[in-house]
Amino acid sequence: MIIANHMLYHIENKEQVFSEIDRLLTGDGFAYASTLSNRNLNELIDIISEFNKSLLFDNIQTIQNFNLENGEDIISGHFSVVGSYIYQNDIIIRNTEPLILYLASCYSMEQLDILISSFADFRSYLESVIRKTRTIRVTNKSVLFKFSKK
Repeated sequence: MIIANHMLYHIENKEQVFSEIDRLLTGDGFAYASTLSNRNLNELIDIISEFNKSLLFDNIQTIQNFNLENGEDIISGHFSVVGSYIYQNDIIIRNTEPLILYLASCYSMEQLDILISSFADFRSYLESVIRKTRTIRVTNKSVLFKFSKK
């Protein structure tokens, strides 16, 4: 068994990775690759973008390289996809503190400086969004692809 847990979207040269998986995978073995949906966190990204486009996540483009929507096509060029298992676990946000802490854990130092310099305004902005909508529902969807040698 070979596992690639939320990492293939970071790999530029997937041909090399797939060649190595093929080399290591036995005839009766399976490989598993997990990734995110390219729609993950979209609602949150839209809300943050309305406040300050500089606070967007750095890795949003990275996920486009291998995701729920294109992963099976990418894998099937090299292996037989045996199954895909989708896990939908949307996030419901009702207050700002956990959200701000989560965002701070995702940001680069440059983005953290922006967040810190506008912290009070950002908190007020998020509170106003939550007051208006009562909750913020954020898409959180993952997939696990199971595949084997062709």
